[in-house]
Amino acid sequence: MDIDCIVQKMVKTIKDNILLTKGVYAVLGNLIYSAFFFVFAEMLLIEALYFQYYIDST
Repeated sequence: MDIDCIVQKMVKTIKDNILLTKGVYAVLGNLIYSAFFFVFAEMLLIEALYFQYYIDST
């Protein structure tokens, strides 16, 4: 499929007020929940790397 065709279908479904439940929207669901997930996952990763650095340096 052509990218323009995909974009046109997406724009049409949005204009028709139909909820997008395929592709990336099906995986992400509500975008605010995804944002919180990525922020908290990044915080955990930074904390884990900090403690690993702290343990290695002592």
